[in-house]
Amino acid sequence: MKLIAVDPLLSQRLTIERLKVGSDGRVALTDMPGLGVRVDTAAMGAYLAPVRIKGGNEVIFEPVEL
Repeated sequence: MKLIAVDPLLSQRLTIERLKVGSDGRVALTDMPGLGVRVDTAAMGAYLAPVRIKGGNEVIFEPVEL
Protein backbone atom coordinates (compact mmCIF):
# COMPACT_ATOMS: atom_id res chain seq x y z
CA MET A 1 0.00 0.00 0.00
CA LYS A 2 1.35 3.42 -0.91
CA LEU A 3 0.38 6.43 1.18
CA ILE A 4 0.33 9.87 -0.38
CA ALA A 5 0.91 12.74 2.02
CA VAL A 6 -0.30 16.25 1.22
CA ASP A 7 2.48 17.65 3.41
CA PRO A 8 5.36 15.18 3.70
CA LEU A 9 6.88 17.10 6.63
CA LEU A 10 3.64 17.14 8.64
CA SER A 11 4.42 13.83 10.33
CA GLN A 12 7.83 15.19 11.36
CA ARG A 13 6.30 18.35 12.80
CA LEU A 14 3.67 16.46 14.80
CA THR A 15 5.85 13.75 16.30
CA ILE A 16 8.70 13.82 18.79
CA GLU A 17 10.56 10.69 17.66
CA ARG A 18 11.15 9.90 14.03
CA LEU A 19 10.46 6.51 12.51
CA LYS A 20 13.63 5.07 11.04
CA VAL A 21 13.38 4.19 7.38
CA GLY A 22 15.93 1.68 6.10
CA SER A 23 17.73 1.89 2.78
CA ASP A 24 15.13 -0.55 1.42
CA GLY A 25 12.31 1.88 2.30
CA ARG A 26 10.97 -0.22 5.17
CA VAL A 27 10.15 1.26 8.57
CA ALA A 28 11.62 -0.52 11.58
CA LEU A 29 9.16 -1.25 14.38
CA THR A 30 9.83 0.23 17.79
CA ASP A 31 9.04 -1.16 21.22
CA MET A 32 6.71 1.76 21.95
CA PRO A 33 2.96 1.09 22.08
CA GLY A 34 0.60 1.90 19.21
CA LEU A 35 2.27 3.36 16.14
CA GLY A 36 5.58 3.68 17.97
CA VAL A 37 5.78 7.47 18.08
CA ARG A 38 4.89 10.16 20.59
CA VAL A 39 2.73 13.02 19.36
CA ASP A 40 3.95 16.57 19.99
CA THR A 41 0.75 18.01 21.46
CA ALA A 42 2.14 21.56 21.43
CA ALA A 43 2.76 21.37 17.66
CA MET A 44 -0.68 19.86 17.17
CA GLY A 45 -2.33 23.00 18.57
CA ALA A 46 -2.00 24.77 15.22
CA TYR A 47 -4.33 22.18 13.67
CA LEU A 48 -7.04 22.10 16.36
CA ALA A 49 -10.49 23.40 15.50
CA PRO A 50 -13.50 23.71 17.81
CA VAL A 51 -16.18 21.14 17.04
CA ARG A 52 -19.72 20.91 18.39
CA ILE A 53 -21.58 17.65 17.81
CA LYS A 54 -25.37 17.66 17.90
CA GLY A 55 -27.84 14.82 17.68
CA GLY A 56 -31.22 16.25 16.79
CA ASN A 57 -31.55 19.30 19.03
CA GLU A 58 -29.27 17.90 21.76
CA VAL A 59 -25.60 18.89 22.05
CA ILE A 60 -23.67 15.63 22.51
CA PHE A 61 -20.18 17.12 22.60
CA GLU A 62 -18.89 20.65 23.07
CA PRO A 63 -15.21 21.61 23.10
CA VAL A 64 -13.43 22.70 26.25
CA GLU A 65 -10.78 25.38 26.46
CA LEU A 66 -7.28 23.85 26.18
